[in-house]
Amino acid sequence: MPNEVLAVVDPNGGMPGQLPTASEVVQSDYASMKRRAQEKVASMIGTEVIIKASNNHVMTWTVVANHGPDCADILGEKESSVVCGLKDFNSKDYTHCTVFAELFLKLAFKDWKAKVQQLNTAIAKMWKNY
Repeated sequence: MPNEVLAVVDPNGGMPGQLPTASEVVQSDYASMKRRAQEKVASMIGTEVIIKASNNHVMTWTVVANHGPDCADILGEKESSVVCGLKDFNSKDYTHCTVFAELFLKLAFKDWKAKVQQLNTAIAKMWKNY
């Protein structure tokens, strides 16, 4: 048995230690991974995906092409001339529990009260047509 040579077998069928060719190398930069993920999602449009949510519950999702809002006016804040930011905000004016909520509402939307009204109107319209 000392004269036996142990053969090292590459699972990919190449020579042991052989580097992959340029066509075999999968790009791992962010743009390439994002493009591959988008292509995979695009190939799954219309299929149902089952997700296990808990021990006794599963959710079924249908892959859709677009997940944005139907009407562009819901998000139309870019055209607004109102400046977004904080001015005269004092965290001590709010309770410990609500200071981050107030901060979020002031920074996320230029006029959050109008956005809530707009959202409620859109939801009511959707349910009326449903």
